[in-house]
Amino acid sequence: MSSQSATGKVVLITGAAGGLGFSLVREFALADHRVAVQYRTAEGLARTLCAEFPDRTLSVRADVSDFSSVQAAVADVLAAWGRLDVLVNSAGITRDAVLIRQQEADWDEVMAVNLTGVFHSVRAAAAAMTGGGHIVMLSSYSGLKGKEGQAAYSASKAGLFGLAKTAAIELGPAGICVNAVLPGYLPVGMGPRAESAMKKAQQESLLGCLSDPGEAARFVVHLTTMRSVTGQIFCLDSRIV
Repeated sequence: MSSQSATGKVVLITGAAGGLGFSLVREFALADHRVAVQYRTAEGLARTLCAEFPDRTLSVRADVSDFSSVQAAVADVLAAWGRLDVLVNSAGITRDAVLIRQQEADWDEVMAVNLTGVFHSVRAAAAAMTGGGHIVMLSSYSGLKGKEGQAAYSASKAGLFGLAKTAAIELGPAGICVNAVLPGYLPVGMGPRAESAMKKAQQESLLGCLSDPGEAARFVVHLTTMRSVTGQIFCLDSRIV
């Protein structure tokens, strides 16, 4: 792959091999950016996605819960393209259970990926953004409002609000913008697994519809073009918050 085959920014998307990650990769690539597609176990999906844009993508394996693994992924991006301009934190899992029945191991796993994983990714990526950059953390409506049966997931996503604002304060002097985005209830990834929740989200929508992955991805792409917006939380939803 030629590092000169595409112009634009160099983007690392965690959790890119599923859910909203697919749309994010496509929209960044269509905007003529180079995209590193991070995956942990879904190598086949990552390679299939990269095959759509062979001159603009790179698949990198990493476990976001392991800082050294994330550092290695960032090093792979730098080796391929010489810089890193954008980090989008899309990796996420859920282990649903009502609070009093939540297993500690499940709680720890969700936090390790959804919150600590973002912490690791920001630390590794920010160190590589020597010319400034953008970091986008994908949070959730559940983190804002809470959700029955999702104590761990809701807490992990709520934690991103404080992390994003603190990172924005600390990284601003280095020219790095940090924002959080709530993409809404999407009919991809984890969304369709809970049919009743998906129907409820559609009923609560003022427009009677779920959020659109392509629209959410295009918003993120646009956000990374803005140099004067940081420390903000954007809710891309049609439900009242």
